[in-house]
Amino acid sequence: TRILTTKFNNQQRISLIEEFRSNSFRIFLLSAQTSATTHGIDLDNVSIVINYNLPCSLGIDSDLDYVTYHQRLDRCGRYDKHGYLFNLIQTLDDWNIQLGEQNYFSFVIKQIDIDGIRELIL
Repeated sequence: TRILTTKFNNQQRISLIEEFRSNSFRIFLLSAQTSATTHGIDLDNVSIVINYNLPCSLGIDSDLDYVTYHQRLDRCGRYDKHGYLFNLIQTLDDWNIQLGEQNYFSFVIKQIDIDGIRELIL
C-alpha cells in the first residue's frame, strides 16, 4: 500500500506511479487534496476506486465536482475489465450529493452494505 499526498514533489509522484504500474503494490491511496495533481495519470490495473470523501467543488454550496468524479470513475474497469466505484456515504449532505450525481450521470447507484461489497469483490 502506498499513499500519494500533496507533500510529494513531482519526481516522487512519478516514481510512485511507476511502482504501481509495475505491480509493486496493489493499493494506491490518494488524499483528497491530490485530485488536481492526478489529472491525466493513466493507470491500467485499477479495478476498485473508493471515494472516502466525494469530490466536491469549493463553492458556497458543496456541489459534486463532476469532472473529478468522472475522472475517478473512468479509472476503474478499463479495457473491457470489470471495475467498481464505491462512495462512502457518511452524512445527509453526502447522500444529497450522490442523488445529484445520479441525476447528472443518468444512472442508478446501488446502495450496498459491507456484506454486499464482500460479495462483489471476492
